[in-house]
Parts: sequence; C-alpha cells; structure tokens
Amino acid sequence: MAKKNHSIENLAVALALLYVVGAAYNKIWCWFASILSSMLYFILCYQTQLFLESFLQLFFIAMSVVGSAMWNKKNKHDNDNLNITKNSFLKNIKISSSLVFVSLFLGFIFSKYTKAALPYLDAPITVFSIYATFLTAQKKLESWIYWMFINLASIYLYFQRDLTTTSMLFVVYFLMSIYGLYKWNKYYTTAKLQ
Repeated sequence: MAKKNHSIENLAVALALLYVVGAAYNKIWCWFASILSSMLYFILCYQTQLFLESFLQLFFIAMSVVGSAMWNKKNKHDNDNLNITKNSFLKNIKISSSLVFVSLFLGFIFSKYTKAALPYLDAPITVFSIYATFLTAQKKLESWIYWMFINLASIYLYFQRDLTTTSMLFVVYFLMSIYGLYKWNKYYTTAKLQ
C-alpha cells in the first residue's frame, strides 16, 4: 500500500476509535466521527477489493446520520439518560440465523461474479455489521455482543488485505466492545432497578 494510503488508514483508525469511545459514553458527536472514518474506509476498502466492506462504509455513513437523529431525539425526551433496551434471546437467534443465510448467499454471489477478496468472510462481517449498527442506533444492549464477534472476524480480514493498522484497530474495537457491553449493561440494570 502506498504511503498516502497509510496516512488515510491512520486517520480513519483515529476517527473510528473516537467513534467507539463516544458511543460507549453515549456522546452524540460519536456519529460525526463515524461519518468521517467511514468516508476514508470506503476508499481503502475499494482499493483493497473488499467490495462488500466498501458498501458497508456507505451504509455506515447513512446510519450515522440516522443514529445521530435517533440519539438526539431520545436524549431530548429522556433528559440525557441512556435509555437502553434489549431484544429477547429467541428474537436474536431467529434474526442471527437469517443473517447467516444471507451471508452465505452474498458470499457465493461475490465469489462467483466478482474479484472480491475473501467474500465468505467479507459477507458475514458486512451483513452482521448492518444489523449491529441498527441495534446500536436503537440503543439495544446486545449490539455490543454482535460487535465482539464482528471485530474478531475483522481482525483477520483486514490483516489478510495488508491493512495492519486497521487490523490492530479491530483488536482495540474488540476490547472496547467488551467495555461497551459492561457500561451499557450497568446503565440497563440501573434503569430497571429504578
């Protein structure tokens, strides 16, 4: 990768870290950092033939706008309290099963009809990231569990495409997703006791 791309990657990583820290602490500015990071990652993913990841970055940009609006609306109505909810275990199993089938289908399509790199890994990361982003925007507790698995798979994916700094970012993401789950679970439990 060219030096210019390493600079873009480093800036994208810094903005992505800023997003996760802001999200864990319920700061609405986190969505702006997400937009900037996703714009940079769109370029990097396209250049490294991670086409589904490129699409995912466009989705992240759109969802960052939506997430910002949803969090802004919730904060105005809830006096800045973190209003976290969660789906039932059965609902999560049903949705996850459906997402596995969609991932396999997309992996097959992209392996057969494109020059995509690692389509059977790229597809589930993309599909589950879309769902996890919706959960994050809705302040669902289990979003952090999905992010843990997504982050683990992403470490390998980005390392294989010579995006080492991004691979290291996903190690940090993994650790931060554990912290985010802890933090949001604490808010969720406290709210239930009140």
